[in-house]
This record gives sequence, structure tokens and C-alpha cells, in this order.
Amino acid sequence: MDAIYKSVFLLSLLCFIHGEIHQNREKASEPHRIAIIGGGIGGAATAYFLQQLTDGSALIDVYESGRVGGRLATVPFAGEYYETGGSVIEASNAYMQQFVDELGLSHSTDCPASAGLYNGSEWVFKTSDWQMLTLAKLLWRYGWDAYTLQSITEDMLNKFSRIYSEQRKGNAYKDTEALLRAMDQSFPALTKVTTREYLTNMGLHPRIVDELVTAVTLCNYGQTPDIHAFVGAIALAGAGSNLWSVRGGNRQVPELLLTKARAALLHRHVSVVAAVADPHTKQSFYQVTSVEASNDTPGLYTEGSNALYKHHQLEDEEIRTQDYDVVIIATPLTADKSDIKFVNTTTKKRDFPGTFERITATFVEGRIRNEAFKLPASDSIDEILSVNPALVYNSIGLLHGVDEDESAEDGRCSKQSKAVYKLFSPQPLTKEQLKLIFSEINATKVVDWRAYPHYDIKSEEHQQKPAMFELEPGLYHLNAVEWVGSAMEMSAIAAKNVALLAIKHLTGDESAGAMAQLRDEL
Repeated sequence: MDAIYKSVFLLSLLCFIHGEIHQNREKASEPHRIAIIGGGIGGAATAYFLQQLTDGSALIDVYESGRVGGRLATVPFAGEYYETGGSVIEASNAYMQQFVDELGLSHSTDCPASAGLYNGSEWVFKTSDWQMLTLAKLLWRYGWDAYTLQSITEDMLNKFSRIYSEQRKGNAYKDTEALLRAMDQSFPALTKVTTREYLTNMGLHPRIVDELVTAVTLCNYGQTPDIHAFVGAIALAGAGSNLWSVRGGNRQVPELLLTKARAALLHRHVSVVAAVADPHTKQSFYQVTSVEASNDTPGLYTEGSNALYKHHQLEDEEIRTQDYDVVIIATPLTADKSDIKFVNTTTKKRDFPGTFERITATFVEGRIRNEAFKLPASDSIDEILSVNPALVYNSIGLLHGVDEDESAEDGRCSKQSKAVYKLFSPQPLTKEQLKLIFSEINATKVVDWRAYPHYDIKSEEHQQKPAMFELEPGLYHLNAVEWVGSAMEMSAIAAKNVALLAIKHLTGDESAGAMAQLRDEL
């Protein structure tokens, strides 16, 4: 009898073991499920890189409550479409160039434009139609500092480009300081000093900082050269001559990247990310809770936080929870940009201090009031850059539509049928303020953004610790990169970084992602 019991016990044990092995094999063979929260350039690039790193086997859900593209957006106005968010790309931006090539897109032809630096009462500098004369005027006003500033920017771009070879090796970084150090050992220190202090210490005269550099940082980030020196260098690179944009609009890049990655786009608002312990493997997985996104778009582009979800009484059937092996948050997590809650994680909302800078883009079809800028009636200027933070605007620029062919076959700029300007300002401009700037106004349109981090290097949070890409194993925050620099290429670099972190976590192999071969098609 004992022998029968032993046989039954052994048979049961073997069945149990076989069942566990079979279950584990089935689980191991299942494709990895990955959630990406945010469908901007960062989230879309992450989906693209992950499908490369997983040989196209991952199941990727991209949650986007608003528009795909995030801060890459175009608006219809005066019969054309115009860039309203990120609009220019620097020639050395390798990932953005790679995306454009692989997606079959093309560069928009640039057109020379006249520009001037204005302090509210006089022009401190104006370009000329002749390039040599403009260079002579630069040297006359700023001396060799103009050349020194260019050399500093080029040197930083050369060091910056080292990150591409590091990422090709599969190297990934858990925080922003480690990422910067991979570019150059000196880069982390640049986030601890203002652009003004750094350039002054490099021997530049205060005049070029107060005028030329201030114009650049106000135009690109809505802030003065008191931003830290690394983001200041990004701003200066974005003001160079080797710039381009995507014909038809930069937003096409994230749209087509999601398609190429075969990611499932979910028009849903994420409210909770929770860590759950798997009773079989003792490892954690994540649950993402979301509700269907409203079609109503807030007036302020906040990329995540929507008051509609806070005050609307949700029905149970509107709430959905999905399990994932990895969650990548590709949207800012500051209180003014997100209302995502974390449950059963070491991550708390207080881990994301700071605010985002409000930038208002006002589109005007009309005519500049020349007397307001002390310009002769017969004169015109395409770009007005403020060097005075007290002015109501940061910049005023003549625009070309994203679909317009800006130059004729002989390389000369084509005439536009309508004069459309874009004004960047820290606050919405009143009708009275616009009338002081324009003598003729045919139409206007306003787009309000929380566009970039407010770079306050004196804040206690900034001085304490670097922003983290890895919140905990399997949970990543791509937009940590914005606190060292906010730009399309920075988001693409961060996308590759979190994709590498994720694949190392999923495989348990620290060498995963090394020398990943790029293919024309996934």
C-alpha cells in the first residue's frame, strides 16, 4: 500500500514539475509586452529602437491622450500649415537624420533671412544681404569673441557626438549625469554653472553674452543666459547656420516611426502605474491603468495632465488595466505636466520637482509696423530677436509653410503670397500689444505651450542629484533628459538609452544591445 501511495505521490510531483516547466517555457516564449506613455518624438523613437533591439518581437503599446508628435506640431493658418513647436534640427543630429533617411522624408530648403537684435529702443545688431559684410559687422561689434563663441559651440558639438559610438556599443546610463559623462568628462559640471558664468570664464566680453547669447536663449528657451551652460550650448547650436527641418512638417517623424515600429497607438490617458510581484517568478511586472482620452483638447498643451479627467465622474467600464513587463514614461512628470500616480513603487511624485516654462506662439498674417522698430518705410526685416527680457515678446519671425517650396531652381527665395509671422512670448499678447507691433492684422492664431523646463540651477533640487532614467528596474523615464537639454535629438538619444536599459532588464544580459545592426525594414 505504501508503494502505491509513493507511486501516486511521485507521479503527482512529476506532473506538477512538468506543468511548472511547461508554464515557464510558455511564459518565456511569450513576447515581451512594453508600454510607452507618450507619443512625442521620444516615445515614438523608443518604440522604433525597441523593435530593432527585439528583432520586431515585442508587443508595444503607446499611450497618447493628445496628438502624436507632442511638441512637434503644425497648425493650419492663412491657407498653409506652419510649425508651432520644435522647428529646426542641427546638421550633426545623427538620429534625426537617420529617421528622415529611413522614413523616406526630405529636408525643407532653407532660405536666407535678414535678422536683427533689438533691445526695445534700438537695434544693437543687424545682418546684411552680403555675408561678408555681416561677418565684418560681427567683428566690429563683438571682436574675436564672435569667433571664440563659434569655436566653443563647435567643440561641444564634437564632444557631444561621442554618445553615438557609445550607444552603438550597447552602453546605457541610469541617470543624466552618467549620460553626459559618456560624452565628455567635463559635461556634468556644465549643468552646475550658468551659461553667462561659463562664457565669461572662457574670456568672452559681457556685451556678446548680453546681446547675442541672450537673443539665442530667449528665442530658443524663453529664458536668459542664466540657464545652465549645457542647455545654453544646445541653444547656441540651434542658432547656427547648419539647420534644417522636414519638408511637410517635423511631426511626420514620430508619426511614421510609430508605424514602422508596428506599435499599437492607444488614445488613452494614463492615471496609474503600479508595480506587482509575480507569485511564480518573484519578479515585478507593471500594471498601467488608463481611461479613454477625451476629444476635447485643453487650451494649454500640457502633454498628459488634463483637467477633464480630474473632474469627470468616470464609469467603471471606461477604466482599463493592462499588464506589462516594462513601462517607459516618455512625457514630463512635473506637477504642471502630468497627473500620473505611482503605486507600490519607490518612485513618488515628489521625485519630479520643477516646472515647465510657458511659451505662447502667436501667428499673425499682417504687416510689421516699421515705425515701432525704427525702420524706414521702405525697409523690412525677417527675424527680430529680443535682447531684453522685459519686452513682451522673445522673437518675431517671418514664416514659410511646411509644404512651401521656399526657393526656386536658381536657389533664390521665392516670394510669398502672404506675410505670416510667428511671435514667441512668455504670456499671451493682447490685441493692443499686437497693434503696437503690426500696422495691419488680417488674422491671428495662438498656441500656448508648457514648452521647456525652467532651468533654475540655484534650486535645491537641481543641486542635489541628477535626473534618473531608471526609476526602478523595468520602469524608465525618458524625459529626465530634458533637465540637461530639451531638443529633438536629446529626446532621440534618451530614447535609445531607455530602450537599451529595457532590453538589458528583459534579457538579464548587460551586454544586450551591443552592435545592434540597423535594417532598412523591421
